[in-house]
Amino acid sequence: MGVYKNRRLNIFILVFSLVILVIFILLYFEYSAEKREEKAMRYYYEIIPVIKLSHILGTDIECNDEKGNKWIIKADGNMENIVYEYTLDYIHGKISSLVRYRIIENKNTNRYIKNFNANMRNIRISGIDGVGNTIYPKTISEGERLDSFTECKDLNDLIEYMKKISKDGGYYIDELDTIGLDGSSFEGKIVYDTGKGYEKVITEYGSITLNQLFKNDYSTGGY
Repeated sequence: MGVYKNRRLNIFILVFSLVILVIFILLYFEYSAEKREEKAMRYYYEIIPVIKLSHILGTDIECNDEKGNKWIIKADGNMENIVYEYTLDYIHGKISSLVRYRIIENKNTNRYIKNFNANMRNIRISGIDGVGNTIYPKTISEGERLDSFTECKDLNDLIEYMKKISKDGGYYIDELDTIGLDGSSFEGKIVYDTGKGYEKVITEYGSITLNQLFKNDYSTGGY
């Protein structure tokens, strides 16, 4: 009888131990999956300003993985969706590492950076806000409540600038997506201060986009 009880006890202990082991294994895999997803999404939100910038600049993106494979996302592709799909592939274990991305400069990159620098320094926006207050001419940085603008000398500087976080918690590239009066959606008078004692009127009543800041040379009227 005692042997039978001991056998039952041993079987119970074995089964109990196996159940506990299975629970720990499941919890481990669940924890690992959560950490994998957390890592992937954190990287996605860190890299997305670079992808958005590439789209605006009209550049291709070079991709590479831990195995040394390299491939290109073309400028005319849906970059954000493609990058999101790669991120999901990593989360679901279809690929073993996160994809790394690099903007490939083209013939327009330096010209666009030059336009952006000049427009950020010299554009002023003024007008009447939604409650009737007069908003006197402000630079884009002043109106959007960003740090005082420092010239971007190259693409790396530009990327770091666009990845900065505003006082409202958004990336600079998102804050500058569409620029209105005093950081609002209201339209205003937009001028380019030539620094020679006169201004060029861009629009008497409107807003301006980040795409225009790169593509348009308002110093010469080439827009």
